[in-house]
Formats: sequence, structure tokens, C-alpha cells
Amino acid sequence: MGVARDDDYNSESLVGSNLRKIGDLKTVSEEEVEDQRKTTKLVTKLVDTLETENVHLKEMTRRYVLRPALLFDIVKREKDDMVKSFNECFAMPHNPEEADITDSDLEEYEYRQYRKLKKEYLEVKISNSVYRCPFCYGKRKRDYRFKELLEHASGVGRSRSRSRREKAQHLALENYVNRYLVRKDQPKPTSKPTSKPASKSDYREIYDHRNRYLMVKDRPEPATKLTSKPASKSDYREVYDHGNRYLVVKDRQEPATKPTSRHASKSDYSEVTDHGKDQLFVFPWVGIVANIKTIKKDGKYVGESGSKLRDEFRNKGFNVLKVQPLWNYEGHSGYAVVEFDKEWAGFKDAIIFEKSFEVDHHGKKDYYAEKNRGINLTDGLLGMMITTQKA
Repeated sequence: MGVARDDDYNSESLVGSNLRKIGDLKTVSEEEVEDQRKTTKLVTKLVDTLETENVHLKEMTRRYVLRPALLFDIVKREKDDMVKSFNECFAMPHNPEEADITDSDLEEYEYRQYRKLKKEYLEVKISNSVYRCPFCYGKRKRDYRFKELLEHASGVGRSRSRSRREKAQHLALENYVNRYLVRKDQPKPTSKPTSKPASKSDYREIYDHRNRYLMVKDRPEPATKLTSKPASKSDYREVYDHGNRYLVVKDRQEPATKPTSRHASKSDYSEVTDHGKDQLFVFPWVGIVANIKTIKKDGKYVGESGSKLRDEFRNKGFNVLKVQPLWNYEGHSGYAVVEFDKEWAGFKDAIIFEKSFEVDHHGKKDYYAEKNRGINLTDGLLGMMITTQKA
């Protein structure tokens, strides 16, 4: 316990205001005095940044700086959540050793930042030519050109000298920019595709799990399609794999009568025609990898973490959102679920992910062939999309 001082009682700060509200100089807990001092510091910081261009910050300062008593009550009731929220939104200076996140929370924290960016809670695009890093508040260099923003997010996200919190924030920013802003800001092609040979720049390289790469071309929709029955062009979408073959995907409100899993309704799926074979893909788009190396330690099996596997896939060019290892009573099962974005771009990413394993004979057919023969799985990861059918 500590005793409030005269200067605290007579000051114009929240500490003095609350002491005068309570009454005389009296014994108060050290924790309460410290909370009041932190609140005063926080309000002062918000007042200093009132003129910032950040719209979200203006709204928060309008709500709380003009009513410090309300802010004090909120901080006193929900101190931890409030301080954490302000630190995340305003990127206030902090001690990395005290405020950094743990390895176990890293993936979840990155995903939360990605969701904030996706829902546009954090501002990134200022104009058609200027972009802003929402996590570098207070830094001298904050506004970038598009390419500079990507380089900044990638550099900080992979830096060894930055805190885990900063790296997670910037990896989320890089993922968001690559997934949404690139698609929106790139000019649409005005001419139809020609028959001339494509240059290497028309392709992007996707590295498979053995560091061999596949050349993947994103092509505009051709004028004609081969379908099994007449249908209007607007009923279909095309998804290309790395071999320039395509899957014809048709969205229907009432799919044809098919036996479905008793754990899901028909409306949860889209029918996908793949070279004459009908199959139902699980939505949201989900893949699975098997044969993850595990070792027995202290009576339990342990293996690579989900964040490490996710980073390995991303480094090979796959747009993977999240990797979640599967555990059982013995520990790590050697399997992991791979999550992709829920949009159509995520479906395309999942198809490319699956095909990269198939061309290396580490796909679904190879997995079930070895399981049915009762032999040990081959070396290396096996990967596939989750569907309602076996290979």
C-alpha cells in the first residue's frame, strides 16, 4: 500500500482528479495509483496524436479523450483488454521483451491482424498510388508506393531483429496485399489472348515440397469450352492447374441428388466436374498433408508446428492461410489440416497445392494405394484436398 502525495492530490491529472473526487488524502493501493498514472499517460498520448490522418485513431480519440473519466472507468474494469487493443491499433512504443507475444500465440495473432485488414478496420490504401503500413505508426517512413509496401512488409516479416509481434503484423499485411490489393489494382487486360508463345514473365513459379518448381500460368478465359452437356457460359467458372488443363466449376443452388456426408448439408458444397468425374469439395476449401515426420519424446510424439509448415509452404509459392496439426492421445498424429481463403482465389490455390503433390506421385491416389496395400508411406509429405470421395 502507498500513501498519495500532496502533488498528486493537487495535480490536474486523472490521479489528482480522482483523489479529489474520493475525498481527503487517504491510503490507496499501489496498483490503483499505477493504473491511474498509466491512464493519464495514455490520454496524453492520444491528445498528442489527435491531428493524425488515421481515421480510426480520430474516432477513438473523439470518443475517449474528450471524456477521460469514462476512459478511466473502462481501463479500470477491463485494463488488460483495453491496453492490448490500444497497443495493437496505435502501435505505441513498447518494450519487446514485455509486450511481445509467445510462439504458441504467433499464428493466431497473425490471423487476427489479417482479418482486421480484410475487414478494412486498418487503412492501407490511401490513394491509387500511395499505400500506408498501418503497423508502423509513429515511424518516419510510413507511406509507400505499391511495390515498396510489399518489400517493406516482406522485409519486416522475415527480419531476425524484429519482435514476433512486428513480424506477425507484417506477414499478415503481405498476405493481405498479395491476395486482395494486387488483384484490385492491377489493370485488366484489354486485348484477347493470342496464339503467340508466352514469355517467362507470363508465368509464376510454384515450388513443390521437394524444391522443384512448376510453371503456373494465370490465363484469361478462352472463347470456347468443352463441357459434357450444353450450358450457358455464365453458369461456369474455370480454374487452371499447372498443366494448362482446366476444371469446369458450376455453382448451383440445388445440386443433383447425390449421397452426401451425414455431417454436412448439400448447401455446404459446390459440384466440381474434373475430366468427367463428379466429386464434392469441402467448403471452406481445406487440404490435408500426411506423413509429417514425428519423434517420440517423453512418451508423446512431437512434430513440426503449424506455423513452421505454413511458412515452408508459403516460401514455395503456395497461398496457404493456416496449417493446423492434428493431435491424438499419443501426441502429434503426423497429419495436418491446410486452410485456404474462402474466395474463388482460395479454391484455385488449393487446386494448385493438390496438383503439385500429384505430379510428384505424392498425391491422393498414391496415399490410398499405399494404405490399401498395407505398406509404409513413402518418404516426403503427401498432400491432397479434402473431398467426399476417395481417389
